[in-house]
Amino acid sequence: MKHLISLLFIFCVVSATAQENEYPDRIHRMLDKHFDLLPSEAIFVQTDRDVYRAGEIVWFSAFVSNPSVVGLGSVSDNLIVALYDSEGEKINEDKYKMVGGLCNGDFNLPKDAEAGRY
Repeated sequence: MKHLISLLFIFCVVSATAQENEYPDRIHRMLDKHFDLLPSEAIFVQTDRDVYRAGEIVWFSAFVSNPSVVGLGSVSDNLIVALYDSEGEKINEDKYKMVGGLCNGDFNLPKDAEAGRY
């Protein structure tokens, strides 16, 4: 009986240790599957300056980083960029073509737009 209990205890410890070592691998496989099915992209947009006046052109550059691709890369072919005023009102929106994870474009501010950040 004593040997049976010892054997059962050893089996439980070995089984628990095997399961603990399996969890990181299992989580890693699940994350890989998630990124394969639903790749996430980080989009960074930069304008040519901080403040604009009415009628000026807002020039921007954008790049997309994808964790499943080393360096710049995009799953998407197009980038939709929207221009908002400092109060959060949408001024304009347009679709731009991504090439190698990069995109450049511009927006013309309306003639009646207030000076400020966009």
